[in-house]
Amino acid sequence: MKEWFSPAELAELRLPGLPETRTAIAALADAQCWRDPALEYPANPNGVWRKRLARGGGFEYRPDVLPLAARAKLIYLTAQETAPKPIARDEAAIAADIQARWSHFDKLPKHRKDKAEAALKVLQAVRELEKAGTSLTVARALVASQHGVSVRTLFLWQNRVAGLAPSHWLPFL
Repeated sequence: MKEWFSPAELAELRLPGLPETRTAIAALADAQCWRDPALEYPANPNGVWRKRLARGGGFEYRPDVLPLAARAKLIYLTAQETAPKPIARDEAAIAADIQARWSHFDKLPKHRKDKAEAALKVLQAVRELEKAGTSLTVARALVASQHGVSVRTLFLWQNRVAGLAPSHWLPFL
């Protein structure tokens, strides 16, 4: 999160409990003594204000001096800016990858195909139990014990096929 804000930046953010202009925020800072000399940053590492070094001068403040509602909104806005952006899905690339997996699967020896088909049956059993209303944890435990595989193996198989249509699971197993 950004540590220092000028009155102009605070006005631009339109935070609750603060005026909407740079001048009004500067007046509020004076009225509420945000610039107490004892709280100046360079002299006090816990200070809440400092002189602005950018062109035009002025002052910058830490969010600590803001009303609670303004701080909360500022945290919310900052979290939105830093949140990871969803990865754009390239449908053509996904389709090409699936096609390549199927081509590779078709060339595998029979014993490897049989192992993948066995894994597919196990995952389908988990899926059917889950559709019937069984919790995923219980479904995994039941199917794992019935098929002689570990729950961890089920996790690994499910991660391999996550996000894919069930019709494409086989070559990914």
